[in-house]
Amino acid sequence: GSKSYKRIPSFDAFFFHHGKKHFYAADRHNLYIAALPKKNESILRFRKIVTLPDTTGFGGLSTTDKNGNIILFEKRNLYVIRDHNVLFSYPLRFYDLIEGIHIDKDNQLWVTNRYDGLVVFSLHPETPHNYLQKKAVFNEFEEGSPRAMVVDHRGILWIGTRYKGLMGFKYEN
Repeated sequence: GSKSYKRIPSFDAFFFHHGKKHFYAADRHNLYIAALPKKNESILRFRKIVTLPDTTGFGGLSTTDKNGNIILFEKRNLYVIRDHNVLFSYPLRFYDLIEGIHIDKDNQLWVTNRYDGLVVFSLHPETPHNYLQKKAVFNEFEEGSPRAMVVDHRGILWIGTRYKGLMGFKYEN
C-alpha cells in the first residue's frame, strides 16, 4: 500500500530514502532527516543534517547496508550516514557522475560511474573511519560511458553504456 505524508518544513525534495528508523530527503544542497511517524500520524518533521556548498549537490540514488546505514552521494563524495551523522565520506572525482549504486548479498557496495566504470567496495562497520574500502575496479568500458545499472534475480549487474551497449558483471573470488 501507500500512505501520504505532509512535510514540515515544506521544501522541494527530489530524493527520498526510507531507513529503519528515519526518512531521509534531499533538495539540491541539503540532506534532511525525520523520525518515522507513529501509526496514526501523517506528518514528517524534517530537520537538516548536512548542508553542501553551492558548487556541489546531492545525487538521487541511495542504498542501505545490512547495518542500517544509508549510502548516498553528492558530486564530491560518497557518504555513509548513520542516524543523524555522516559516519564516513569517500572522495570522488569532481567531474565524475555516479549512475548506479547497489549492495549485493555479500554486503559489497557496487558503484557505477562514468569515469572509473565499476568499482566494488567492501564495507567495514567495525572501523567507521575507514568504512568503505576499494576492493576491485572493472574498467572494461573503453570509453563506453556507463549510463544506467540494474541487478537481475541472479545477482548479475547489467550496465547500459552510451557507446558500447549492455554489459553484465558478476563478482566471483
